[in-house]
Amino acid sequence: MAEVDNPFRRSSPSARRVSVHITNLNFTQATVYGILQGNRQRMGIVEGGKEAVLSLPISVPSELYLEVDFLAGPVCFTERILVAPGDELQITLNQGGSGLACRTRR
Repeated sequence: MAEVDNPFRRSSPSARRVSVHITNLNFTQATVYGILQGNRQRMGIVEGGKEAVLSLPISVPSELYLEVDFLAGPVCFTERILVAPGDELQITLNQGGSGLACRTRR
């Protein structure tokens, strides 16, 4: 018997967030901020040469862009992307801090 969705059940916490999978190819740590609906929120730190999964709460589809602040280095921004609750993004931080790559996984 197939499971029927319960319309009264609360959605899981991950369904109310956008997850960002970050690969930092740079040698310095990067502090990542999410800018969503005009609000800038610190998401976390990704050490140099490491990967991390950061998330941001979201309740409705919105435009999101990230600010990446490299320790003793440049500040970079991603392009704006339309995201919805439950989306997952992949970001690669290149060694020079430029050319941030972003793609959505659904």
